[in-house]
Amino acid sequence: MLKKETIQKIAATLKMDAAALESAITDTAEKDIAIPDNITVLTAEELATRDRAKELAGRKAGETASIEMLIKDKKKELGLEFEGKDPDTFIEALQQKALADAKIAPDEKLKEKDKTISQLQKNIQTLQNEKQQIEQKVSQVKVEATVLKSIPSNLKAGMDAEEVLTLMKAKGYDFTEKDGQIVAVKNGETIADQALNPRPIKDVVTEYATERGWIDTGTGTRSGRGEGSSGGGSGAPTKPTKLSDAEKEWVKDGKKTGTADFSRYVDELRAENKEFDLNA
Repeated sequence: MLKKETIQKIAATLKMDAAALESAITDTAEKDIAIPDNITVLTAEELATRDRAKELAGRKAGETASIEMLIKDKKKELGLEFEGKDPDTFIEALQQKALADAKIAPDEKLKEKDKTISQLQKNIQTLQNEKQQIEQKVSQVKVEATVLKSIPSNLKAGMDAEEVLTLMKAKGYDFTEKDGQIVAVKNGETIADQALNPRPIKDVVTEYATERGWIDTGTGTRSGRGEGSSGGGSGAPTKPTKLSDAEKEWVKDGKKTGTADFSRYVDELRAENKEFDLNA
């Protein structure tokens, strides 16, 4: 039987009447209860991702508006006549006006217009570059949100989805959007099946986490660091300076790398050695 506090939390999340929900749960007879269809439940991580995407989308719209405002002002200032606010159309109209004015005073007029055109092209290019950067950031947020949601939720204690993604990237994995589909990439090559189709993101991350021993299988056993993880023998041992050496040192005593203890071990090495290489 569910605790009353748990029932109240469920009812609050789903915007339902707590008493009605409790009655339906505790009733021995089968009962039906209406659940609102217009409720969307988001985790704090999903809500933060949505807010970042909305912020970047707003900035993208602002960059587009800036370009259009610049063209509108210069169109009026220079006495140009053309339809729309497209940068290419604006430059074409400005070039035509420059050629027309050159018939009156060829040298000075043409030099002045060339200078104006050059500066405006630079301004427009700068705004377009900023717009492209925002679009790339929006795409990156979308890709990472998809990958994080694809990582298994039953990770061992001390591991989380963001840590799995970080460690995969350190090993040469990446995720990008190609032809409208988010795909996994390893060392620059798309990870594909035998038919050369991109493998599903969920399969790739689940396989990697399983191989590393990061999935909690419910056995209740976890690896521990123990003592002397950085080396044996007499005297001060040489500590690993890169991730691959740290992994070799860690597994010598039969310990698994896909654990919270190993992550803490790597963090300690990085804290002691600012040159510690996660990519080697």
